[in-house]
Amino acid sequence: MIKCRVVLHRVVSSKSQTYTTPTLSRPSSKR
Repeated sequence: MIKCRVVLHRVVSSKSQTYTTPTLSRPSSKR
């Protein structure tokens, strides 16, 4: 269960970074 949570947290963090980084560069990427 802990491993699943860590993976989920990592996925969320990765998604957040991916969405936050290109937002300034190209907002059209955010759909």
